[in-house]
Amino acid sequence: MFRYLAGAPGTSFLPEPEYARFNVHFRLPAERGRLRAEVVPVLGDGDSKPTMQFRLIAKGRPEGSSLVDIREWMDLAHEWVVRGFTDMTTEHVHAIWKRIS
Repeated sequence: MFRYLAGAPGTSFLPEPEYARFNVHFRLPAERGRLRAEVVPVLGDGDSKPTMQFRLIAKGRPEGSSLVDIREWMDLAHEWVVRGFTDMTTEHVHAIWKRIS
């Protein structure tokens, strides 16, 4: 649908974008919450050079207020962040982050 996102050449009217932002949401099972994946422009630490930050954020709430319910939801959120990272990133990124299979 969009030439820029597909890597296809566009016309010569628009220059390179100043910055880009990417944001998608995924439903957790049984309506337990959402996993939000976003790529946002930020300034690098120390050198203030523009760079991109990849964020995975799980939001939701436990079934109840017991410690068991809270731990169960945290385990689900953790699984979705870890597996979401694996699904959305390349093997090259996995090597940089020293991902263990």
